[in-house]
Amino acid sequence: MREQEVTLASGLSGVIRPWKTGDLAVFTTRKMLKQPGPAIEAALMRAAWVDTLDRGPYAFDGKPPWLTDILSGDLQDGIRLVRALTFGDYHTAFNCIGPVCGEPIKVGIPLDDLDSVPYSKEALAFFTEQDNRIDWEFPDCGKKLVYGLRTGASMKRIDLMSREHGRHLHVSLAGSVRSVDGVRSNGLVKFMADLSFEDSRALEDELERLEGGYKDEVDLVCEACGLEQTQMIRMKPDFFRPEKPRTTTDDDGSPKRSRRESPSDMQPSGSQSQSTSVSIGSTV
Repeated sequence: MREQEVTLASGLSGVIRPWKTGDLAVFTTRKMLKQPGPAIEAALMRAAWVDTLDRGPYAFDGKPPWLTDILSGDLQDGIRLVRALTFGDYHTAFNCIGPVCGEPIKVGIPLDDLDSVPYSKEALAFFTEQDNRIDWEFPDCGKKLVYGLRTGASMKRIDLMSREHGRHLHVSLAGSVRSVDGVRSNGLVKFMADLSFEDSRALEDELERLEGGYKDEVDLVCEACGLEQTQMIRMKPDFFRPEKPRTTTDDDGSPKRSRRESPSDMQPSGSQSQSTSVSIGSTV
């Protein structure tokens, strides 16, 4: 089984291997599916991580603690690289965002060619020298808060709060901060819900400012209407287990659709499959 050396967004480097069939059993394990946060991604990275070459900003022994102390950008960057090593390009489809189009744009995304977005020296200094504590002040209400770079532990906290209060922006913001001056921990959700748009948008921008990972947008051109557009890469179910279409033949030898293919996958007789060239986006 082939192995590959990788360096993730924080500088953590190691050796990965492709996923094995048994590694993907995490998707059918009831106990795992009930776990909050990036539990499945963490389990998949534990399975694929063969050896650590450089711990980067971390101080762990053994394998990286993906579900607790490892930065979220490293986890997502690692998942991308293992997926590319295991399955190659990610074949998926986007719907054209043209107001009168909406046609599917089928693409093959070379995941290993997506640009990694390294954590800045400033971000890593906060993480290693200040216990991942970053001070910030709202521009409108003037309150001060403390937040940190996203880790497995903070993503778990956001998920738990979302299960209790719903998957809303203000809930995600509440789970992303450590404290706000004058606000109790059990009042963070209400506080974020009452923010002005100026403050909530400023906080969103601040939370993203120091994050790392990889550029998860692609530039597309719809062949149906010619519209140039940029869309975000979504991890659909087939991201972790792509399936090849299976066809059978009728008595006359012509191919017919198998049960595993959806009607949307079929092309009219004589038509060409719609595809597009992909170039990498320029934002995280």
